[in-house]
Amino acid sequence: MIALIVSVLVTPLAIQFGKQRQSPGVLKALAVVVTPINVLWVPLEFDPDCHIRNCGIFFIIGWLATFKTIGCAFGRGPLCADGMTLLGTYVTYALPINPADALPSAGTGPKERKSTVTYMWDAVRHLVLLIGGTGLSHRLQRLPYGPTGAVHMLASDLADAVNLYAFIAVIMNVASVFMSTRGERMLGFSDIMAHCDRPWLATSFGEFWARRWNVNTSYALRYLCYDPICEGSMVKRPAPPKRRRCSGVRRVIAVATTFAVSGLVHECFIYWLRGVHSGHGRWFLFFFLQTPLIVVVDPWLKSLKRTTGPWLALAVTVCGQLVMAHYLFFVPVFQLGITDDIHSGVKHGIRMLLSESLFQVVYP
Repeated sequence: MIALIVSVLVTPLAIQFGKQRQSPGVLKALAVVVTPINVLWVPLEFDPDCHIRNCGIFFIIGWLATFKTIGCAFGRGPLCADGMTLLGTYVTYALPINPADALPSAGTGPKERKSTVTYMWDAVRHLVLLIGGTGLSHRLQRLPYGPTGAVHMLASDLADAVNLYAFIAVIMNVASVFMSTRGERMLGFSDIMAHCDRPWLATSFGEFWARRWNVNTSYALRYLCYDPICEGSMVKRPAPPKRRRCSGVRRVIAVATTFAVSGLVHECFIYWLRGVHSGHGRWFLFFFLQTPLIVVVDPWLKSLKRTTGPWLALAVTVCGQLVMAHYLFFVPVFQLGITDDIHSGVKHGIRMLLSESLFQVVYP
């Protein structure tokens, strides 16, 4: 536990003071990478029933912090932004956020400029959505399949997708409460990247992952996996006057590597929570199979969008993601009881906030 606390306290300090004193490269990576790895490794020493092991937010923050630190060692990512204060470095390292105004080359996700009250309101709205979604899932689980089994299955998948979206949104918006339009002097930045941008409006698989779904995580994978392969260098180089496009073969390798790393991280996440893999690598397959969809199907979707408008391409994208999630992503979530844990946690919190009569309305 001491190593975990030391990692959280020392790493941002080392990053802040090492920005101007050491150029990006392998030596800088070796100097800083040991500390953030402790954030992911040390909790594995705890018993699987321990609260730290069962709380997924520790893993989410831990692996994002590790990616940010490794990226900074090679001159990439949000921690390399100029003008960031020591407090801003701590906040960026410890929370699942990215400063948008300090990252002009992010290229993904919209910028947000909101007050603290607005972030709090967003967190409340998504918490209400999470409560409603878990309540709907609770009802659907108690219904028999019967002749409308396909409709039941689709409704369950939609409810679980909404719950996942709301769960991520609550985490990101609570973290964003620390931001405000008056935070620039203390942090060195005031705008942050949006966590999602209406993922149900994606008209291609690439657009879904790069611009609309969990953008902070997508950006972490982009600057540490995709961009180095396309640029041909792990260390960030000054941008040439005329930017060269990534070749087709190199782009395919970059996309495949990015989703392979994402799949491995998710497999580590489920091992962190349950001590087992997702069952024949279902989560890894879910993410890795996005590669042929982006490389092969996306050009057809873009052509379809130009000829028939966005709605048909949107339907193909959303339905395709739901089908893959049903057979690959949601299966271990149900089998390993992760859904039940989320539902029970939300229900426990709601029971403390609502009267018993209102609680029975949401969870009959």
